[in-house]
Amino acid sequence: MHSLAMLMIGLLAAVGHASPSALCDKASRQGWRITPEGALFPPWYLKPSIQLDTAAIDGMERFLAALTARNINLVVVLIPPPPLATEGAAAVFEQDALWTLSDMEASYYAMERWLESNGAVVVPVLGHARNMPLDQPFFFARDHHWTADGSRATARAVADVLRADARFGSVPHRTFATRKVQDLTLEAGGSAAQIVQKRCDLSFPDIQIPIFHTRPTSPLQLGLLDEAPPDPVVLLGSSYSLTKFNFSGFVQEFSELPVLNVAVSGGRVMGAPLTYFSSDDYAAAPPTWVVWEMATAVEALPNNGATPVMGAMDTYRELVPAVHGRCASPVLQGTAPLKPGVNHLFTAPSNGPMAGGHYLALDPSDATPGPLNVVTRFADGTIDRFKLGRYARVETLGAHFLELPVHQTAAIETVQVEATDAASGTLAYQLCAY
Repeated sequence: MHSLAMLMIGLLAAVGHASPSALCDKASRQGWRITPEGALFPPWYLKPSIQLDTAAIDGMERFLAALTARNINLVVVLIPPPPLATEGAAAVFEQDALWTLSDMEASYYAMERWLESNGAVVVPVLGHARNMPLDQPFFFARDHHWTADGSRATARAVADVLRADARFGSVPHRTFATRKVQDLTLEAGGSAAQIVQKRCDLSFPDIQIPIFHTRPTSPLQLGLLDEAPPDPVVLLGSSYSLTKFNFSGFVQEFSELPVLNVAVSGGRVMGAPLTYFSSDDYAAAPPTWVVWEMATAVEALPNNGATPVMGAMDTYRELVPAVHGRCASPVLQGTAPLKPGVNHLFTAPSNGPMAGGHYLALDPSDATPGPLNVVTRFADGTIDRFKLGRYARVETLGAHFLELPVHQTAAIETVQVEATDAASGTLAYQLCAY
C-alpha cells in the first residue's frame, strides 16, 4: 500500500509539473539515473562506500579516542545516500552490477555499529528517512540535500539523545521558537537537475522551499561573574547544516540547549571537525557534546576543491592532535621568526625525542600566513614534509596542529617551516607528547 501511494503521488507530481521521466543518452552514459517518479540520482551516488579503509579506521579510532579523553560526548548524525530512502531507486540501479542498494544498506548499518563500538551515539537517520509522511519527503527529489522536514525530523531525534544523556541537567538551558521567514526558489528543484539541464535538452520546474529561523525566547543563563557560558553543544556539519535548512535551530528548539553551528559547505565530512578543533573557541571551552552531521554522500562530491577526506591519513595527522590541543608541559617550546622562505624552528637536543607519539602546536602571530610546509628531519636521515593550510574550504581560526609520523622511531633532529610571501611576524611552537 505504501509503495502504491508513493507511485501515485509521484505520477501526479510528474503530470502537474511536467518533470522529465527519462534522461538523454549522454547523461545516462555518464551514470545519471532518474526514477519514473522524477527522483534524480547523480553518478557520484555510486561512488561513496560507507565502509572505512585501513587509513580511515586507524585515524577515526584515534580521533574518537581523543574525544573520549577530553570527556566530550559524540553524537553522530549518519545521513544515508538519498537512494536508500527513495521509492523506486532499486529499479533504476539494477543495471549497475558493481553497486546495489542492499550492499549500501548493509554498509550503512555496519558503519553505524562500528561508530557505536568506538563510543559514539549514532542517530539512526535511515529509519527516520524511510518513515516520513508521504507529503513530507526527507530528501529533495533533484538535490542531494535534505528538506526542512528531513532536517526537523532528524533534529528531534538528536534532541532525544541529548535529553537522555546523564549530563543534560548540569548544563545551561534556554528555550527557543522557530518560525517560517520566507520561501526560497530552488532553481530546477536542485543542483542535480541544474547539471542535467546543461547536458540534456530537458527542463525541470523550479520549486519553492520554506526557510525557517529559530530564535531564543528566554534570557541567557549567565555565570557567577555575569559571563556568558560557552555553548554546550557544537554542531559539525556540511552543507546540510547551512542556515537554509535550520538544522542547528531545530536542535536548539527541541533540546533547549544552545548550539554553536560549525558548517563547512563543500568541506565533505571532515572539513568542519578540522575547522573547529583547531579554533580558539574550542581551545577556550571544549563542549559537552559534539553533534557530527555525517552526510556520507558528500565524501564523493566531485570538483569541490582541495578538501580533507575520511580515507586520508593526512587528515588525522592534523585532526587528532587538534583535539588534544596545546599542552601544559611541552617537551620543547619557543618562538621563531616567520618570513617568506625557509624558517628554522628548532634543533632538538642530541638523543632527543623520537617522532612517534609527539605532535607540534604552531601559533603564528599573523592570522593569515598562507600555506606552511613543515619539514622535519630525523636521525636516520629521513625527512617528513607536510603542507598545512592546503584545504580551500577549511579555515584555520587558531593554531595549526601536526602529528609527527606515528611509526617513525628515529629521533627528531630539526624542524623547519617553508612559508610563502604572505608570511610575517613570529611562530610560537610547542612539541607535545600524547
